[in-house]
Amino acid sequence: GLHVSISAQISANFYPRPMPPDSPPDAFAWDPNLEMFMRTVGNWPDRVDNLYFLYMFVLRALSKAKPTLQLLDYSTGDVSEDALTKAEVDRLLDARLVCTETFNETLMFQGSSNKAEILSQMRSKFFNISLLMDCLSCEKCRLW
Repeated sequence: GLHVSISAQISANFYPRPMPPDSPPDAFAWDPNLEMFMRTVGNWPDRVDNLYFLYMFVLRALSKAKPTLQLLDYSTGDVSEDALTKAEVDRLLDARLVCTETFNETLMFQGSSNKAEILSQMRSKFFNISLLMDCLSCEKCRLW
């Protein structure tokens, strides 16, 4: 899911061509790249399913962490930036999708005879993802 998400984000904000030499330094030419999206994500139903599951997983995590996230001090050192950050976090946490129960994680392993093994594998995968994220230098991928 993480790789698919990063591929989808890169496809959505793709820098397709060089800017003309006389362009101002702050000019941007970021455009969606549908061909790249289809090649890396859209033509692969299992990848789309993984992306959907990751999206639901993140929404559920935000829902469960909402009380803690609302209490955090989002201090950037700039009062106006602090207020904007807090307002954006509150807006995200109050979004309808975050407030909707996307799935019930307590049912994930119900009826499974090897629940402990599956949980152990999941912990291992999350630990490996954390290690990977620690060594990434790309801030866009690291932010995710």
